[in-house]
Amino acid sequence: VRGTQGLAPTPASVRVRVVNGTGERNQAGAVADDLRLAGFVVRSTDNAEAPLTRTEVRYAPGQRGSAELRARHLATPPVLVEDRDLTLAPVVLATGTDYTGLLAEPRDPAPGSSNGAGATSTTSTSIDPAPIDPEQDGDAESPRAC
Repeated sequence: VRGTQGLAPTPASVRVRVVNGTGERNQAGAVADDLRLAGFVVRSTDNAEAPLTRTEVRYAPGQRGSAELRARHLATPPVLVEDRDLTLAPVVLATGTDYTGLLAEPRDPAPGSSNGAGATSTTSTSIDPAPIDPEQDGDAESPRAC
């Protein structure tokens, strides 16, 4: 995030794109709505070109702290992937068939995680698992584009 080097990201400072990687109807729109309620700025939604089994949080170079913050809000730990080709948003949440929703409160940061000061990685990593929020229940009747 511009102008915040050295500061830990907040949900309001994280711009995210949501990609439906499950093929489940309207999932990207529903996830985007949940992210907005959690304070994140959702840039766009789309459908993945191919199905994903694991949920991924992809991030542009220098955005690992934002990606980790995004990941800490997910009930099922995602794979973090640095992606130098991101252009629409610095962080992309791509849901996989393991996606189970958002947590009411984010997990504590993992020991040794980035504080948002520009750490990057070229390898995929998993975030520690967290309990699934039993209150997460999608609304299958809400019309959404993705």
